[in-house]
Amino acid sequence: MRFRFLSVVFVLTILLSLPRFAHHTPDSKHYINLAKYFRGDFERHRLQTPFAYRVLIPFLAAHGPTDDLDFNFAAINVGCTVAAYLLFVAYLKKLVTSSTELNVGTLMLVVSFPSVNYSSGILTDPAAFLACVAAAYLLSQERYGLFAAIVSLGILARESVLSMVLVALLYLLMNSRRQRAALLTILPLVIIPPVVVLIAVRMCFSDLPHYLWVPSLQVMLSNFKRPISWLTVLLTLCPLLILFLIGVWSKRFAFVERLSFRQKSLLLSLTIGGALTVIYSVIAAFMSGRFLWPFYTAFIPVAILASNKTIIFTKLLGPFSNWIFDGTLRNKLSR
Repeated sequence: MRFRFLSVVFVLTILLSLPRFAHHTPDSKHYINLAKYFRGDFERHRLQTPFAYRVLIPFLAAHGPTDDLDFNFAAINVGCTVAAYLLFVAYLKKLVTSSTELNVGTLMLVVSFPSVNYSSGILTDPAAFLACVAAAYLLSQERYGLFAAIVSLGILARESVLSMVLVALLYLLMNSRRQRAALLTILPLVIIPPVVVLIAVRMCFSDLPHYLWVPSLQVMLSNFKRPISWLTVLLTLCPLLILFLIGVWSKRFAFVERLSFRQKSLLLSLTIGGALTVIYSVIAAFMSGRFLWPFYTAFIPVAILASNKTIIFTKLLGPFSNWIFDGTLRNKLSR
């Protein structure tokens, strides 16, 4: 990758993370308490589940470079976001065919609501996002062993990373005719390690009250009554959805013809996985744009490929993103 390109991604991500650097949410105190527990400053029986299951980032924050846990959390999360964005660029390059498409996709990724609202908070979502991006990239390369390892590690940040196992299963089933002989070997490799890690971390905290996200009508109705939840979902999804709809309006689904079968099945699997994750969060947990962020791996490529011939792309987003990342206003047709 070009130095200017990498520098812009790095600087923009840092700048967008600063307004809410180390901000707290209602969940943050539980992660702080878990970090204090790893330092020996908090009693185990006072930990709260399911937050206690998300050990990775609190453990790293507890052993971070400063005594200020807020700073350690925020710095780690910004680092995870930057790493995820740079890896996302490598992933996106496999799906688009021009530098302009890559630049616009990267701009939509970096200059986004999640960059401002989630990248530097006292949360575990940036690490989970990094794991999901890495998993999507490895799945696109069909490197299933590393995929299972990354998802297993990501579950220690946030159990929602397990949704990538569902994505992998869908992808494998869609490609089963092509690799049926290897399917019986690949399926256990993809499924067993993440599930074992999920169970193991819960067993480590089995002395605490057990917690499961159980679907209920009450939870669903509560989510529908929370304006802030709707706002985060709209701000996370709408820019990409609008771009996609403009593209579909102008040329239907012609962009699909550019994709190989493997690419189609990957994006479809990620889209279905994202939709099911959001539905489950609405009926069993809480509705938030955080649950959509990992599935930018599907939403951004689809939005870019659908809209790349529209006026808003060729006259506005393309030239502007090329100027940001390359220092030129010229639309580039190939890499």
